[in-house]
Amino acid sequence: MDAVFLKVVNASISALWVVLGVLAVRLLFHRAPKWIRTALWAVVGLRLLLPFSLESIFSLIPSTQTVPPDIGYAAHPAIDSGIPILNAYVNPVLGQSMAATPQYSVNPIQVWIRVAGWVWVLGMVAMVLYGLGSWLRIRLRVREAVKEEGVWLCDAIGSPFILGIFRPRIYLPSSLGAEERAYVLAHETAHLKRKDHWWKPLGFALLTVHWFNPLLWVAYVLLCRDIELACDEKVIASLGDGAKKPYAEALISCAVPRSLLKACPLAFGENGVKGRLKAILHYKKPAFWLLLLAVAASLAVGLCFLTDPPNGPEAPASSETREPAEDTDPTKPPRLLLTAWDGTPVEAARFGYEWQYPQAGKTVHTVVDAAHPTAVWETLPVLELRPSTLSRLRGNEASLGFAQEPDTVVVQCWTTAGRDGGMQQVHNVGHFRVDLLEGQWIYVVTANWNGRGTCQYAFVGTYLIPRLTAEQTLQQLRSQYPQYFDLPVYQGLDVYIWQMAEGSYSCGLLRGKTVAHTTVAHTREEVLSLIQVPPLGIEQMRLVLSTYDLDRSQIRIHPITMPHSSYYYVVDEAYRTYVRDLFWAEDAWGLTMELSFVSERAFLLLLSRSPYAQGAPGQLTVGSEFSVAKYGKDGTLEQLISLPTAAWDAVLYSIPEGEQLCLSGDLETVYGHLEPGTYQLQKVVTCTYADGTEEAQTYTCEFTLK
Repeated sequence: MDAVFLKVVNASISALWVVLGVLAVRLLFHRAPKWIRTALWAVVGLRLLLPFSLESIFSLIPSTQTVPPDIGYAAHPAIDSGIPILNAYVNPVLGQSMAATPQYSVNPIQVWIRVAGWVWVLGMVAMVLYGLGSWLRIRLRVREAVKEEGVWLCDAIGSPFILGIFRPRIYLPSSLGAEERAYVLAHETAHLKRKDHWWKPLGFALLTVHWFNPLLWVAYVLLCRDIELACDEKVIASLGDGAKKPYAEALISCAVPRSLLKACPLAFGENGVKGRLKAILHYKKPAFWLLLLAVAASLAVGLCFLTDPPNGPEAPASSETREPAEDTDPTKPPRLLLTAWDGTPVEAARFGYEWQYPQAGKTVHTVVDAAHPTAVWETLPVLELRPSTLSRLRGNEASLGFAQEPDTVVVQCWTTAGRDGGMQQVHNVGHFRVDLLEGQWIYVVTANWNGRGTCQYAFVGTYLIPRLTAEQTLQQLRSQYPQYFDLPVYQGLDVYIWQMAEGSYSCGLLRGKTVAHTTVAHTREEVLSLIQVPPLGIEQMRLVLSTYDLDRSQIRIHPITMPHSSYYYVVDEAYRTYVRDLFWAEDAWGLTMELSFVSERAFLLLLSRSPYAQGAPGQLTVGSEFSVAKYGKDGTLEQLISLPTAAWDAVLYSIPEGEQLCLSGDLETVYGHLEPGTYQLQKVVTCTYADGTEEAQTYTCEFTLK
């Protein structure tokens, strides 16, 4: 539901700009034929209804995706309104107040999106009930109407109206005089010819979905008013100026109190009677030039507001960086502009190239030689990334932007160690983007333009994944949770663990408490005090406990439930045993693996080396590779085959004792689209012993795709 709600919000924000454009044209051409106004409101409806739109350089929509669909998973949420001033004002506040807290199972903004989604649904239900209630009240009032000459006469109504969508009926008050009836029928017949009994309910339906947008309320009220004005104008144009006064008198006699919101019916004397009288009495056939200008303005509104700006959210992520300014020197290949995910731009150094260019009616062949980039790597431009592990999924990705897009691109990665010429190619990456390896490497980009030539570019890429050592993590924990440190330990310690979601455990710590050498639980008030501060995860709590000189027998684990958790589970003896085993879980290498998803297909993998490990057998290392298997209906595992284009970083990551390693992965990049089901992610860890021998062990985590 969250994804649907965000789509509706983005569509509503885009429609907001259309409404502003329609209001401007409506005000500018207030003397134009009124049917043009209703046509303008149709542009708003199309913007809300169409699931797609074309791109145009004339588009005036600042942003078609103001709220990113993955904003709930961002460490620092931000919007992209297309208005830099608004972004600069909103995003700092949003990023600070809604910043992700790793200790919690969900981000704060996810909670607000979920609450707003339910409020949106309740609002739609209220609108639907209101519309049905209005329709039922009218149906009850006209249940005794009598048909006469194609219309229905009723004593219980005070104003004529049309009721029905597929089988519309004209209802008239029984007291209506013959002359007034003629004008009223002309008006209602005009409604039927214009199909207004369809457009007004459709407008109400769109307002029901977008009820939270105040400008759409304004648009709906003005739509209802413009529908009536257009019909009045049509009747006067057909009957002539002599009908103005009697038609106005008929309108006055049928006037009823106006209702702000009605899905139906089309009432003759309800909407904006005063304005309609003025328009009727002052009606003049508009000049032809005014009609042309109004039609041109309407077409311009459609062109500018039914299209999206080029390079919007639907365009490839690197399209914006592929179009830097053209080089003015035709004798040299285009420049290469690198752009990191955080917007950091770096121009790559242009090295040896073979380039052809026309001059004086002939082709001149130019060859420029230069030293290989690895020989002068100290002089190369540097693209340095220091991402937060949890801030963005692909924090190591940089786009390759050429002034003229080449036909082929090959990227080679060389080590900067050993400047004696012993360089070794270790990596090839994809087209128009490069994933920086961890550490410092030289990247050589070879681009080829068919029929023009080839050029090599080079830069140094530095990508450092921030990792906290056990000592650094303890310093942060001590400053944030001083109440968990230096507790008296003569009666041991009590760890309370509760669940916030499936697979998400929160921990709190209290000093041990015994009475007459018998362990007793703390009071409910003492336990509830643990939720006054952000809770710790299991790995963090174990790190805190490592500062105490205690055996495991002196640390008591208490699985409990908390009133603020919406996740249901029963704390029985089996559950207590499971949680205690989970808290102290470790294998012979003291290694645990946790899997969390930051989007529908992208994950973070946390490998933790326990400080309680009973002796390290050797050095643990792991690569970027991972495997995935799918569970069949009979419970069997079927190994999936990765895409031919999938490539792994040729880097080994070390997992020292008492430290954590966070790796990111993208299932769709490696395996393509995966169908819903239960899967197992498999990761191989290698242990290198002191004598040089190695042993590999596979660790697994299960996950479900919906």
